[in-house]
Order: sequence, then structure tokens, then C-alpha cells
Amino acid sequence: MKKSFQRPGAHWKFINALLIVSFACSAYLVQEPDGFDRPAFGIVFSIAAIVLLPLTTIIWLHFVKAPLRAPAWNRSPFGSSDPLQPVFFGPWWGFAVFFGALSLVPRLGMAYIWTAVGWGGIFLGCLTSRFLAFRLYRDRIDRG
Repeated sequence: MKKSFQRPGAHWKFINALLIVSFACSAYLVQEPDGFDRPAFGIVFSIAAIVLLPLTTIIWLHFVKAPLRAPAWNRSPFGSSDPLQPVFFGPWWGFAVFFGALSLVPRLGMAYIWTAVGWGGIFLGCLTSRFLAFRLYRDRIDRG
């Protein structure tokens, strides 16, 4: 059963879309932040995410021995045999959380903008990771 569930299929399109929606909802349903909503935290967290996410992704892909298959919506992002899948979905997840956090600004006030800035850094870090991974490792990606 587990092997048949992990195979590519239409069910993964639904699950991947559901994951993106759940990331947005999880950011929207948070309570008021305690102490994290300061400019210094938002800016430092954002810069750290923009620098560290691409760096760790590129290092991780460098040491991966599995073939780098071209990502697709109909495959699991959790399989260790498919390392480009989470890199492909990372910006979608990051954007969903960023969007969810931005949607809280009207409800919680402008002070919450710094938490949204931190999640924006996650989104930009994931987007940069994806761009660099597909540029640096394009010769290793099996498109078949």
C-alpha cells in the first residue's frame, strides 16, 4: 500500500495543492505574536533566511547521490529519492505562509508587519534556492 501511494499520480496534485493552502491557513490562524514582532527580529530573520536557505540547498544538492529528476506536481515532495521536489515546492509553501502572514496585518495591526517580513524572507530564500538549484544543476536534471 505504501509503495502504491508514493507513486506519481493525480492524488499528489490534490495533496500538494492542499499543502499550499494549509501553509497559508496556518499563518492566518496564529495568535498575536509575543515579542517576535520587532523590526530587528523581522529584518535579521529575513536576511538569515535569504542567505541560509539557498546555501544549505545548494550544499545539500551537491552531495545528493540520487538522480535529479525534473519535479512535477503529481509526485510526492517527501520522498528522499526525489530531491528536487521540495526545492520545487518550497517557494509555493513560502509564498503561502507569507500571504497568510500578510493577511493578518489588517487584523492585528501594522506591528505584525515585521513577522510578515520574516516570512517574506522565507519566501525569497526558497525562491532563490529554486532558481540557483535549477541553474547550477541543470546538467544533472533528468527531464525524461
